Amino acid sequence: MRSFNRFLAVAGVAALSLAVATVGAQAKCVKASGQGVGITKDIATTMATMAMGNSIKAWAKGKKAKVGKAKVACKLELGYSCRATARACKK
Repeated sequence: MRSFNRFLAVAGVAALSLAVATVGAQAKCVKASGQGVGITKDIATTMATMAMGNSIKAWAKGKKAKVGKAKVACKLELGYSCRATARACKK
């Protein structure tokens, strides 16, 4: 009887671990990002925003996704380098 209770406890922990891993693997929302480089800030921003859109489309796999407001951060190096980020959720 005692070993059976121990077995149930171990099986319960294993099942709970599996359930948590499954939920994490099928996330409904992600923080998507894209990076762009250009001679001007406008070109780099556009490239970063388009790259972010492509990553959202690849993540959604043909389903519609609700996308939050994009945040763009740029820095000047040889040209401009920008990173666009936004939260995306599957509908």
